[in-house]
Amino acid sequence: MNFKKLLITAAALLPALLSAQGQLPAVTAMPATMGKYAPTATEIGEVRSTESVPLTARVKGEIVKINFTEGEKVKAGTVLFEIDPREYEAALLSAQADLAKAKSEKDHANLEFKRHEELRESDVDSDAKFQQYKNQKAKADASYLAAEAAVKLAALNLEYTRIKAPFDGWVGLRDCSLHELVGPGTAKQQLATIEKSGGIKVDFNIAETDLITLQRNMAQNKLRVRDFPVKLFLQDGKPIDLTGYLKAWDNKIDTRTGTLKMQAVFDDPDRKLIPGLYVDVLLTLGPATDMIEIPYAAITEDIAGDYVYVLTKVEGNTATAERRYIKIASQQRKLLPDGTYTAVSFVKEGLKENELFITAGIQKVRNGARCQFRKGTDE
Repeated sequence: MNFKKLLITAAALLPALLSAQGQLPAVTAMPATMGKYAPTATEIGEVRSTESVPLTARVKGEIVKINFTEGEKVKAGTVLFEIDPREYEAALLSAQADLAKAKSEKDHANLEFKRHEELRESDVDSDAKFQQYKNQKAKADASYLAAEAAVKLAALNLEYTRIKAPFDGWVGLRDCSLHELVGPGTAKQQLATIEKSGGIKVDFNIAETDLITLQRNMAQNKLRVRDFPVKLFLQDGKPIDLTGYLKAWDNKIDTRTGTLKMQAVFDDPDRKLIPGLYVDVLLTLGPATDMIEIPYAAITEDIAGDYVYVLTKVEGNTATAERRYIKIASQQRKLLPDGTYTAVSFVKEGLKENELFITAGIQKVRNGARCQFRKGTDE
C-alpha cells in the first residue's frame, strides 16, 4: 500500500475510531435557507469605448502645433493638432478672387441676356443671336457655381489644418512629431486616437442554451433587452462597481462556436475600465425565484454526483451525518455586506428549508456516523 492510499484509508477510519473512543468528530452546520435565484450566464467580455475615432490628417502639411498631453482628457472641439495653414489660406484667397471674378461675369451675362430677351420679344434680335446670349448666360452661371464650390473646398481644407476633438474623451499616445510632414501621400496620416469618455461597452458571447432561456423569459415576462442587468468582475475575481444593462445582440449565431455576440453598456465617468481590458461578465437571464441557497464549499462530489451531509436524528449537539445527493440549478457569485463576493450554489432538489447541513469538518464524518456539531456559517 503506497503512502497516498494509506492516508485515504486512515481518513476513512478516523470517524469510526473517534466514535469508538467516545470522541465524536466535531463539525459546523447551518440551516438551509431560501435565496433569490435568477438564471445567469458567466462569460469573458472585452471592454470597448462607446466611440473610438482615429485623429487623421486630411490635408498634407507640416505639424506646427500639438496642443495636448498624451493620455489626457480633452473637451469636444479642442484643437489637438495644427498643420501649417499658409498654403491653404493662400488657396482660399485665390478661390475667393476667382469667385468674385465669376460673379462679375455672371452678373454681366445675365444683364446682356435680359436685354436681348426683350429685343427678341420685339423682333429686333434674331433667334440665333438670342440663343448666343442665352448660352453665354448659362456658361457664366456654371462658372460661378464652380468658383463657389472651389471657395467652399478651399475653406474646408483650411479648416482641416486644425484637427479637433470630436467629443469629450481620452487622447492616446500620438504617432507623429512636431514639424513632421503628415497627411495624404505621406507616411503619417493617422496621428492618434481618441476614446469617448463617460461610458463603455462590453462585447461577449453567450451559448445558444442561454439565449433560449433569455428569450423565453423575455416573452413570458414581457421584458425588453435593457431589462437584463449585467455585472462585471476583474480577472482576479474582484467585482467592478459598475452596473449596466444589455443593449443589443448580433443578428445571427456563430455556427463555428454555437454562440451569439452580445453587447452591454455601462456608465463609467471615472474611467474604471480601459478599452481592451478583458473582464468576467455576469448576465442575468431572467427574473429571480425562491430556491435553497447554500455555500459552494459545503458541496462534495463523487461518481454518483453532488452531495452534502445533512444532520438527522439530532439530540442536543449531536446528530447523524447523512449523505444527501442534490441537484444544483446554478453556482453563482453572491455579494457580501463588506463588498466582496463569495460562491454559492442554488439547490433545486435534495435539500429542504431549515434542514441542517455540514459546512465545515466534512472530511471528519462518514455516511451514517454520529458527530457533534455547532451552528455557524461556512468557514
